[in-house]
Amino acid sequence: MTDALTALIRDAIREVIADELAHLRTAVPAPAPGATADPDEILTTRDAARLTGVSEHTLAHWRCDESPDGPPWIRLGGRRVGYRRRDLQQWLASRISAA
Repeated sequence: MTDALTALIRDAIREVIADELAHLRTAVPAPAPGATADPDEILTTRDAARLTGVSEHTLAHWRCDESPDGPPWIRLGGRRVGYRRRDLQQWLASRISAA
């Protein structure tokens, strides 16, 4: 590949990543002004999917396969599971790569 083509691809990827991050930041409503989100709050699978931008189905798949790709989760009893907000934020931060 030529240097120009490589630079063009790299710029396109960065733009897509920036758009996705902007989407993720608006996917879950921000806390009210003056309030902060509790990092230990337990989120439902639906809320975890909204926060991470990953489908509920994919989160369930990662849990069932005990995949190392997914975020940490908590068994709440019976078939109920949850995700700690702090764990999701750390998992998202760990997935950012320097392109």
